[in-house]
Amino acid sequence: MGTVSASLKSVVMTHPHVNKRPRTNKNQSTASLMELNDDCLLEIMSSLSIDDLSSVALCNRRLCRLRNHVSLDQTREGIVLIQEGSSINSLLDTISLHDWNSIFSRNRTKLKIVGLWGMQLPPHVASVIDPLDGVTSLKVSIKSSHNQQESLFRDADILSHLFPNLRELDLSYVPITGCPRVVLRAFGQRCPELARLIWNGNERHIKLSGMEYQDLSHLSELFLDESTFSSAIMREVYAGSNFDYYMFWNCPGIKRLSIKDCRLYDTLADTTSSLSQDILIKMVRNHPSIEWIRSDLSMENIAMLQEERPGMTFVSK
Repeated sequence: MGTVSASLKSVVMTHPHVNKRPRTNKNQSTASLMELNDDCLLEIMSSLSIDDLSSVALCNRRLCRLRNHVSLDQTREGIVLIQEGSSINSLLDTISLHDWNSIFSRNRTKLKIVGLWGMQLPPHVASVIDPLDGVTSLKVSIKSSHNQQESLFRDADILSHLFPNLRELDLSYVPITGCPRVVLRAFGQRCPELARLIWNGNERHIKLSGMEYQDLSHLSELFLDESTFSSAIMREVYAGSNFDYYMFWNCPGIKRLSIKDCRLYDTLADTTSSLSQDILIKMVRNHPSIEWIRSDLSMENIAMLQEERPGMTFVSK
């Protein structure tokens, strides 16, 4: 709420519809947000994210009422907290008791599951629970400081069965054992509309070519900040003049890409370093569809590439 409050205050102080009060002394406080009329508040709230809108709605009854105004995005997020030591039966009972299918058939299309990786999900769960068709956004990420070694393998098939209409999936910092492509293949087969994947902190040495994401046919947004890449092909090939190989050449449909603070594992020298500027430059010059990129490109190289691809948006923070 600190961020929300600060952003609201900033908008209020500069909004043209807010009457400016003459200051009598330097200690005079600013006007209360609640002194604004509904139209002004709605205009301010329209600039907030869905998460911030939900937080603002908790402040008081008036803001809660305005949160339901037709002019605002009515998407809601449901949060399921799985306590440590919980059984699968308790999760199934919760789904049945609260009639999740009914809840997610309306505006509550975003689901966040906390604690999933501490629970064993047996294979039969997919035949017990009806798919939650209304969920289009699933977040099962964990904090980067998480150090347990649970595997996503045992849950990928189940999750993809439960949420067949996913358009967004957040697996950030989820530790897995084995090949990321096997994990993503389950979502690619059962979630054909999946277009946005967030997997920050992926330490499984994903390929520079982007081959892990080939099974996600509609993927257009990919966020892999703080991840580690590797390749059986030497890094010089991805940085050199050979057009056949450039970063993410196996993902021709990517439009938005975030690879900030990523590293490259050299399989020959067994060393890890930052992605070179040459590798990033070659990708920008050759990738056919990227329109927005967040990376560690230097400001000098961004200026150079902006002239070559004026329609592309470069972000460095």
